[in-house]
Amino acid sequence: MVVNFQEIDVKKKRLDQAHPLPVYSVTSLLNHVLIDRAYNLNAIEGNTLSISEKKSGIRRNDCRWKNDA
Repeated sequence: MVVNFQEIDVKKKRLDQAHPLPVYSVTSLLNHVLIDRAYNLNAIEGNTLSISEKKSGIRRNDCRWKNDA
């Protein structure tokens, strides 16, 4: 895999110009990172759930936690 640092620098400059990011963007990014992390950690452990199944399970649990509070 070849990393194009110039392309990364251009994207970083665009991101920096957008600061502060809207709350919905930060929330969306955080959810994406958390779901991907959970999926990859489970895959390393041998779990065969698809990313869609993992998203569904996380969202279901998230709703339960909010209702328990």
